[in-house]
Amino acid sequence: MNARFRADPELIAHTLVEEYVHAQQRLDGVDFDVQRVRYSYSDRPYELQAKQVATDLLGYTPSDHTTILLREEPTNIINP
Repeated sequence: MNARFRADPELIAHTLVEEYVHAQQRLDGVDFDVQRVRYSYSDRPYELQAKQVATDLLGYTPSDHTTILLREEPTNIINP
């Protein structure tokens, strides 16, 4: 995220909490690569868990928003 984008503050807060959850998942040994192969993005257990934790902590589900895929997800970005 940077100043080139206009975003709903509630969406930004939710996204930041989700990213902190992903950091904890990495420390807990979640195998992101296996889940990327087995599931589509929106069905990945680590994504679903991060969204749920953020919703539970913040007390709301972010409103619908449009996401535009500018580039494909890089492979193996965490374990070079």
